[in-house]
Amino acid sequence: MMLLWVAIGCTGSLPPKASPDGSDSGDSGRPDSTPIDDSGDSEDSNNPDAEVGWIVASAPRAEDAGGDGTWSAGESLTVYATLTNLRSEDYNYSPGILVFPENDRVTVPDPGGNWLYALFGNSSSELGVTVTAASDIPRGTFIDFRIEVTSLSCTGDGSFCLDPAPISLQVRVE
Repeated sequence: MMLLWVAIGCTGSLPPKASPDGSDSGDSGRPDSTPIDDSGDSEDSNNPDAEVGWIVASAPRAEDAGGDGTWSAGESLTVYATLTNLRSEDYNYSPGILVFPENDRVTVPDPGGNWLYALFGNSSSELGVTVTAASDIPRGTFIDFRIEVTSLSCTGDGSFCLDPAPISLQVRVE
């Protein structure tokens, strides 16, 4: 039986937390899919050269190191997201993900990401980043993660950059 409590959604609003008795209210707050703009016509306001909607992250999930489905204080957790290339052209500029825990009691290795060499057109690949909860983090603490799309080849002038298009994941420490 999987005990790991995980919630997904778009950054900006987090799904409702489970009731104190652990029962489900019937509304998980999880979208069926993460909305994306795959038109390629929009622009990132911070980087007009960003490849908006070309490479997207979806399907965030988490696995605890012990494999028992419960993330405990002091234990590592791997946060996963699936990167998808929505176009037919290959993306050969090291696409990847960055994971940001929204709690300073969770450590993430520097640089906190994982990258591919390339992502073929119309394909997907799952990437994971391992984080660790502090040994004294209180049981029942909800940890929010922001997962962003990135590229190792992104330059200061904006070349080869991707729209970060953040998605979120929430995991409870048991």
